Order: sequence, then C-alpha cells, then structure tokens
Amino acid sequence: MTVRRFRWLLPLLVAAGCTTRPQDPFVVAERAVARRELAAALQALDGVPVEHAHYPEARALALEVERQMRRGHELVLEGLMLRAEWRDDEALVVLRRAASSWPELPGIAVLVRATEQRLQVLGASAVTSPKVATGADPTPATATPLVEVPPKPPVPAVAVEPPADATRGATPKPVEPVRPAVASSIDPVSAGLVAVEQRLGANQLEDAVLQLLELARRFPDDARVRLRLGRLLHQRALLHYGGGNLAPAIADWRRVLELDPANDAARELLRAAETEAVRSRG
Repeated sequence: MTVRRFRWLLPLLVAAGCTTRPQDPFVVAERAVARRELAAALQALDGVPVEHAHYPEARALALEVERQMRRGHELVLEGLMLRAEWRDDEALVVLRRAASSWPELPGIAVLVRATEQRLQVLGASAVTSPKVATGADPTPATATPLVEVPPKPPVPAVAVEPPADATRGATPKPVEPVRPAVASSIDPVSAGLVAVEQRLGANQLEDAVLQLLELARRFPDDARVRLRLGRLLHQRALLHYGGGNLAPAIADWRRVLELDPANDAARELLRAAETEAVRSRG
C-alpha cells in the first residue's frame, strides 16, 4: 500500500538525478571553459585533487586559462594607454577583443561603453558648435569646453640672432631650447612585475621565475613580489610534481612556505611529495 502511494515519486527522483550538476571538478572546469567563464574554470581546476585521473590535463588546462586571463588584462592595459593618447577608435577595438575573449573580465563592459560614449561625444562636438544668444557677449575666459582637449605639446624655443654690434668679434653660441624637467615616477617593482607577466604570456615560465627571483632579491620586503613569487613557485611545483619530478617540486613548495607559512595547500602537497620521495628511495 505504501509503495503504491509513493510510486509517483520515482520519476521525479530520476529526473532530479539527471539534472544534478556534475560534481567532478574537471568536468565543471571544462564546461566553464566552453562558456568562457575563466574565473570559474580556474577555481574548479585548482580543486582537482592530485590523485584524479585527469590531474595532468587539469594542470595544463589551468595554465592555458591563466594565460588567457593574463592576456585579457594586458589588452585592458593596452586599451587604457590608447585612451590616454586619445586614440579611442583603436582603444575600442582592443577593449572589444578583451571582452570577446573573457566576457566576465572585471570592468571591461564599463570601459567599452565609456569609450563608445566618448567617441560619440567627440564626433558630435566636431560638427556642432554651441549656440550663442542674440546680443550676448561670450568671453573665452568663462566659456566651458564641451570636451576636454589634451594640451598641445610645448613649442621648442627658437634661437634669435642678436644684433650685429653685440656679436662683433665674439663666437656666437647656439641657443638650446628649454626642456621641462620631468620627474621619473616609474615604480621599479611594477615594471619588473610587468616584465614577468610578459614572460608568462610568451609561455616562458622558467625565465619568468628567474626574473621574479631576482626581483625578490632586490626587493625582499615588497608584498607584491612575495605574493607573486609564492604563486608562481606553487604553479611550477605542481608541474614538477605532475611530471614525477619530486625533488624540484619539494624545493619549490618549501620556498612557497617560507614566503607564505599559512599556505595549507602547499603544506599538504609538500607532505605528499616528501612521503612519495621516501617511498621511492626505499
């Protein structure tokens, strides 16, 4: 009697089982990559355990996802530089490329809309002049421009020849233009980190690590360098471990824990690698 009463629940339970989201992190990551949800894909790939059958594929896919994410940020940087030079048409092309490759890139939608809007405003202001009421006497000092125009480059000084009597018997000296002194505001750490990212974008992991180690030697207390070095060494250790190279993986994870003692994931993987190394020697 009870079985007949609840027989109608069986199709619902079967349907619910068929629509349940996959629990395998590698499958979740593959589907996220197909939807171009790179952040979700990377999070799922980082959750693939070492003993998983597709662990090597997961690490290779994670590297590709990270490369695409770095490329997206590089395109945003390039677009912002073009905007700063008022080359909005070129900036829009670059920003749209970034949005196409990574739709969820933080801030990309706003940057695309802002660039499109500025192009429209500049195009309208080029053919439209403000109307002036009859009898009004507009003064340039109080008029507000519709669009802020970048300042014109300074005109170099022109050498003026002095009177003939003043230079009689003397060797004339050339007058050099006055160049404004520009203070250097380049942060060496930021410049070094950008160079590291360029190496990674070119798939030069070892060169990037060496460059970052040199940067850490020069700036040992910089939090940005320590954080990036810890993550990059952790990534390289995973590659070593996935390829069966236990010694370099152990060395990298020990350095990661020196930089970040609270990194529990690195500690667990280091323990597993050390245990496996002891077993292989025995």
